[in-house]
Amino acid sequence: MHKNYKKIVAGLMTAVMIVSTAVSISEPKEVFAYELLGETSFSHKMLPWYTVENSPARQDFELSDGTVHIKILLPEGAEKERWDLQFRHMNLDFKKGHEYKVSFKVKARRNGMELYSFIGNLSGSEEYFVLDGSTNDMHMGPDMDGNWPQSAVKLTTEWQTYEGIFKPANDIEAAQWTFQYARGTKYSGNAHEGDELWFDDMSIEDLTDDITCPPVFNYGYTARGFSGLENNFISVNQLGYYKGLEKTATLGNNKGDFTYGAKYFELDDIYDYEIVRVSDDEVVYTSKTGTPKKDADSGDTVSIIDFSEFNELGEYYIRIKDKEWRSFPFKIGTDIYSDSEHNMLTNVLNYFYQNRSGEDIKSDYITSGEKDKLAHAGVHKTDMGYVQTKWIGEYLSDDEATKYYASSKLDASGGWYKADDHSKNLTDGGIPLWTLQNMYERATCSQDGIRKFADGSGIVVVPETGN
Repeated sequence: MHKNYKKIVAGLMTAVMIVSTAVSISEPKEVFAYELLGETSFSHKMLPWYTVENSPARQDFELSDGTVHIKILLPEGAEKERWDLQFRHMNLDFKKGHEYKVSFKVKARRNGMELYSFIGNLSGSEEYFVLDGSTNDMHMGPDMDGNWPQSAVKLTTEWQTYEGIFKPANDIEAAQWTFQYARGTKYSGNAHEGDELWFDDMSIEDLTDDITCPPVFNYGYTARGFSGLENNFISVNQLGYYKGLEKTATLGNNKGDFTYGAKYFELDDIYDYEIVRVSDDEVVYTSKTGTPKKDADSGDTVSIIDFSEFNELGEYYIRIKDKEWRSFPFKIGTDIYSDSEHNMLTNVLNYFYQNRSGEDIKSDYITSGEKDKLAHAGVHKTDMGYVQTKWIGEYLSDDEATKYYASSKLDASGGWYKADDHSKNLTDGGIPLWTLQNMYERATCSQDGIRKFADGSGIVVVPETGN
């Protein structure tokens, strides 16, 4: 399925009345089905689908002949359950009263490889729509007035299609569709090292016929349609360009964007372009775009816009002469990465402040974005880690982990959250700690670095001072 939107005609003969003189056939009823997924066919890209690994479990993937091809490198993860290896699509919203047709195709290298799948909440604690190996279809799950699946499905080396109709009993926001297939101990999963999976034709179609216009989905990946700039076909470095150095932009026809309603054009010519000063809309430089070339990675046809010889300091945008195509504004300067409006070091360091665990994040110390919306009360203000006397894959209760098998405990408060699931662990806590300390040590070898990290410099914006 290569479109994110399609029209299906239903009820071609919703009523036929035979009388003595004529046959009457009603007008066909048009029903619109809207695709929720950000990618269905994998002909050009995989996002927003992605893979998940719980170390030491490992997998590799590639796009192969319009499919996602996954290879199992290490089948068993830390929890020794099927969810240690996953394939996911997040940010899915469902409406009460709507009907959704859910379907996908899958095959494996080995007959009998087990696959578990469900649509549920982000933590995985609720399952609304599940794949059932006992019936070889998908049905309502335990958290949507349905049943647990009796077993995982057993795959074959031939393509199999699984589908079902999902009828949510309430509105659902930010759900995920996940596939799980690592080697498990209690909850299915029999993966072997070297096992392979292929996925294709993934689809969640809203079949409800009272939708007057298709919804617009933003799955978090960058696309021109979500930029907020009309006729945005020219990509520039929005941070800016250094005077005296290379300066290039790209004119792209957007042919590779498969989001619904994406705008594109046929790029088969060389165009005159203009550099326009933002302050007074004065044209200050003109030249021609490069020869159009097909970019295999993006699916676009692109032309390079090289304006390296233009070095006048200021703020500008690029437009194609006699067209409505234009770029976002950009600057030409000598302090592109360190000017007062978007100091890159300040904002990079502030990322770590905003991801602190156990601390209230205050707008006074947020250096970019919508400060009031980004500010929030801290959670997990006290985190205790318990040192265990023996390794057990899963404890029966909190008391078993914190009392019976615990030899000592450590205060694990603070630190940073992981970006993917907002959890904390030693590896992902140690890496930023080392990165920040190493950066500080290297930076303060010079007087300029000492100045940047000094109290009151305005570059490191955190609550702590005097240290």
